[in-house]
Amino acid sequence: DLHSFPTRRSSDLGNYVTLHPDEQVIFAGDSLMQSVAPLMQKALLKEQGIRSVNLSRHSTGLVNTAYFNWPLAVEEAFKKYPKARLLVVLLGANDPTDFYEGQARRRLPSPEWDAAYAARAQHMLTAAQKAGSSVIWLGLPIMRAQSYNERIRHLNKIGRAHV
Repeated sequence: DLHSFPTRRSSDLGNYVTLHPDEQVIFAGDSLMQSVAPLMQKALLKEQGIRSVNLSRHSTGLVNTAYFNWPLAVEEAFKKYPKARLLVVLLGANDPTDFYEGQARRRLPSPEWDAAYAARAQHMLTAAQKAGSSVIWLGLPIMRAQSYNERIRHLNKIGRAHV
């Protein structure tokens, strides 16, 4: 039995991720994913017999790699779980801030910030691609505080352009 899950993007409606029962799903993300992943894991196992791994971790993102490095964590996860054929990502709630890349300060918003952030996301996508995995990158929800929501919308815009 194969299990297909629809993915929807404005640019390619109708694509599906197809998983065999012995393949796995990796969930990666911040505290938002900590809420979503357990429910998805339970449904995947109960309804489709698909096992999954929940790597979600609070207070993380792509900006503070000194605290937690998602690109490297995803790379390692694909080594540890060679049957993973789908990566589901939900992160960024902690990311709309300036950060340092080496000695260079990346200010949000700026083309340099966008490029550095997109490169970190691309690292995760490349790790998935090398492992033969598909990726579903979930956009961030609307946030209550308007200035914070504007920065979150900016992250979603980068995601749409680069992910």
